[in-house]
Amino acid sequence: MSIQEFVSIASKKAILLQHKTVKIEHLLLAIIQIEDSEGKKFLNDLSVSIADLEIALMELFDKTIADEREVSIIITSKEVEDILKFAEIEAKIDKAPTTNTKHILKAILREDDLIAKQILNNFGVFYDSKIEVKNDKEKNPLSNKIIPNNERVALKPHHYPKSIRISFVILALIFVYTFTLIPKILNTRSDVKMSMQYIEKGDLLYFKGDFDEAIPYYKKGVLLSWRYKPIKLISCYLRKGDENSMYKALGILANISSISQAQYDELAPNITNKYFDCLRGTNMTFRGEVIQTTYHFDLSKCMERNSEEYKNIKKAEKEYKLFLETNPNR
Repeated sequence: MSIQEFVSIASKKAILLQHKTVKIEHLLLAIIQIEDSEGKKFLNDLSVSIADLEIALMELFDKTIADEREVSIIITSKEVEDILKFAEIEAKIDKAPTTNTKHILKAILREDDLIAKQILNNFGVFYDSKIEVKNDKEKNPLSNKIIPNNERVALKPHHYPKSIRISFVILALIFVYTFTLIPKILNTRSDVKMSMQYIEKGDLLYFKGDFDEAIPYYKKGVLLSWRYKPIKLISCYLRKGDENSMYKALGILANISSISQAQYDELAPNITNKYFDCLRGTNMTFRGEVIQTTYHFDLSKCMERNSEEYKNIKKAEKEYKLFLETNPNR
């Protein structure tokens, strides 16, 4: 049977159903209703129930709106034309002398998003590039059952390759992270600006000698921005001169990893002599010359000398750490 003759039979099926257009489902109906067609033989070899397959197709056609007038002129859909072209390609792959209904069946199974293909898949028939077509009952345990209408005509969802799906997930995570981070960046920039204002107010009070009033402004400034080391805050506590303030100053100093030479020069005159040996200097050299000196407060020295002093400074250090943790941007 030639392709033209087969299309003519499929057209008659469409006319009987009062459809103006020959669609792929009409091709499938023609394949299973033509006795001794290659496609029907192949489905029989795969133990597909032809009767159930025909029922599934007719139930699908029952949902299609038929033309109330008598249909005499019928057209072939572009999908059908494409399938027939692909069937010719399948015939060439098989090195067959002519194109038959088995090649049309294979062409239907090769394409995506076809209702006819979904119906065949529901009966356990899938395209396999290595073995042509296979009846995969493990893959589709419903192949020998009557499938409900809503499942039988549902389109099989398209699955992207694993690499593309992973890329989508990564892009989605980047998108979510970016939009989560932007508000935090904006808040941080706002906090830095506010921090500078607090520190400027603290500086005005500091240079007037109002250390008690300057301390709250310096604390707010240090809290809102990680950019500023609390040198002026330490200096305020040191200049107050009492022992409790000295502990607070040294507790804050113990929180700082290092201070510069200029910062050391600012703080040193107001630090009690007995704590000088706790300030350790580290030289950075280049080609044998000292290019920078930094200092850090070694709390272990206090522990060796006086356990009570060590406890007071350690307590002040913990209080300052807890204070810093109240900043949500840290």
